[in-house]
Order: sequence, then C-alpha cells, then structure tokens
Amino acid sequence: MITAGQAAGYGREVFAVPGSVLNDAHAGCHHLIRDGATLVSSAEELLQHLGWMQGKHGAHLSYVPANDDEAKILDALKHEMMHLDALSEVCGLTVPQLSPSLLALELQGVIERLPGSRYTLGGKT
Repeated sequence: MITAGQAAGYGREVFAVPGSVLNDAHAGCHHLIRDGATLVSSAEELLQHLGWMQGKHGAHLSYVPANDDEAKILDALKHEMMHLDALSEVCGLTVPQLSPSLLALELQGVIERLPGSRYTLGGKT
C-alpha cells in the first residue's frame, strides 16, 4: 500500500486486481481501486493498458515506442540489423544520446544487441 501510494504521488499509474469482497485479504486492492487505481482482471488487460497489444496467436507482442528516439531506432531496425555507428547516423543521434534508448529497448526485449555492437529487432516488436 505504501509503494502504491508513493507511485500515485509521483504520477505513476497504479493497477490493482480485485478479489472477493468477502475476503479481508483483498481489502488493500479494493482500497486502491476506490482511490483511482486501474482495475485489471487479466494479463491481456494489463498488457493493453501498458501499451502492449496481443499479437497473432499470442506469439508476438507489438511495442509502442515511448518517445521519438525509440521510434527512430525501431524504424531503422525494421529493415535490417545495424551497427551502432550506422544506427547513430541513420537516427541523427550521437552514440551518447542513443545509448539510453538502446538500453531501455534491450532490457524490455524489444531489440537485441548482437556481437560487434550490432542491433536487431527482438521478439517483442
């Protein structure tokens, strides 16, 4: 409850899964929902709220870029795998500007870093 309160205080979206109203163990979730948390009842619903959309046969997720830099990176990589320097040139960003977005996308599984500082789309694009 403290973490959810802190997240809401920072403007972060809070999600809660409802439980039985007859069970006191779910009182915290119900309190969060009353206070404005987004009610989710399935994994698909949560993915939809987070900007991920279920792909064909559930085998593939479509990532929605968080910012313009991520959109440039994904657009460049949808055609071919690229070396870091080529990606920097195509996106019009310096390597230090590009690196945080590449790391964020890599940690989410949206892109993969290959040997030799090359990048390609991952399984969640």
